[in-house]
Amino acid sequence: MNTYLALQSITRALHTPALHQTLRRSPHVAQLRHSSKYSKVIKNEKIPHDIVRVVDSETDRLAPAVSLKALLASIDKEQEDVYLVSTVPVPVVKVMNKREVYEKKKVLKAQAKSTLKRNVQKEAQMSWTSAPADLAHKMKKMREDLEKGYKVDLVLTIKRGSLPTLPTPKEMNARLDEILNQFADVAKEWKAREVRKTAAVLSLQGRSSSSVEETEET
Repeated sequence: MNTYLALQSITRALHTPALHQTLRRSPHVAQLRHSSKYSKVIKNEKIPHDIVRVVDSETDRLAPAVSLKALLASIDKEQEDVYLVSTVPVPVVKVMNKREVYEKKKVLKAQAKSTLKRNVQKEAQMSWTSAPADLAHKMKKMREDLEKGYKVDLVLTIKRGSLPTLPTPKEMNARLDEILNQFADVAKEWKAREVRKTAAVLSLQGRSSSSVEETEET
């Protein structure tokens, strides 16, 4: 059994509650768990400590103090890295699989991209009597934005300078339902629609970002 495997065995048998609580509160641990910028975390030979304690990736339990040099010699450097995750009250490191770190970075990058998409909000305006060509153009642009995962508020109102027969609230909702059905494959309503005396607002959210959200939650 090599040095690191021995450390893992000891790790599962030992637990220091006070240090464990400090470790859980450490901003360095939070950075390692949640940051996509792993390249900025201190690791391997760049760790400025001769003696460290290894925290188990699954249990957060600590092994006894060990020489950093011996620890680095015991791991498979082609597949693993040693990360410094805390220095208070003692230097604590975590051995992580490079592939797992890479996959985590990909997930975090996708989450960041999804968040940006969810925060992009567009607005499209049409009148109740829009010409077919104008309507088709705006619907096409809306679809493009929704396919990107953006939010789009569609505002239907009276065309300036005209005095059309106003649709009733029932007719307004029917029109909004008709539009919603046209985008059912790429979007959904993300908040309650507004129906006023002369205007209505349909708030749509592209499904591409919500599908990423659902993946994150599972």
